[in-house]
Formats: sequence, structure tokens, C-alpha cells
Amino acid sequence: MLQEVQKAIKNMADSMKLTDLVYGEVTSISPLKIKVDQKLELTSSVIILTSAVIEKKINYSHTHGYSNGTTSTESPDLSEVIIVEGLLIGDKVIMLRVENGQKFIVLSKVVV
Repeated sequence: MLQEVQKAIKNMADSMKLTDLVYGEVTSISPLKIKVDQKLELTSSVIILTSAVIEKKINYSHTHGYSNGTTSTESPDLSEVIIVEGLLIGDKVIMLRVENGQKFIVLSKVVV
């Protein structure tokens, strides 16, 4: 009897898929789509992005003041620096499946 109860609990927990690591590939940026396998392509409505996969930039344009006035020292090569590159088509990602497989949190890009 105890074994039957344990088996039933295990089957129920397995069917709920509480959390699971899933790998995917970005197939579209706007709108965001990530392909998990041949049958499943996630859309932005079920994808949650972490800061590790959101593009971050720093603006380096600045001015210097002189006694004769101010002058801009902007350089086209250094005016904006990308600190974290966002998702691109073809990027492989690792995700955490949550909420019974209803949401997917993109944790990071995967470097192969």
C-alpha cells in the first residue's frame, strides 16, 4: 500500500513539471521567439528575460568646459559602448521552465 502511494505521489510530481532546465534557440527578436524543439516555439507572452540577456549600453558622450566656452568631445567610436549584448537570432539559451511549463525564464546565453 505504501509503495502505491509513493508511486502515485511521484507520478503526480513528475506530471506537474514544477521546474526544469530547458535549452532553446532564438528564432526571432521582434517579436521574441525561442524554439525549444521541433514541436515547441515559445512566444514573448511566456518568456521572462533576466538582466543577463537584456542589452545594456553606456553613453560616453561628454563635454569639457574651457574659459573660452564649452566644446563637445564626442567620438563616434566611443559615444556608446555595449556592456551586455542582448539576444540575437541564432543564440542558444538556457531557460528555467516554471509555473507548470506555462512560463520560461531565460537565464543566460549558452556558448558552445
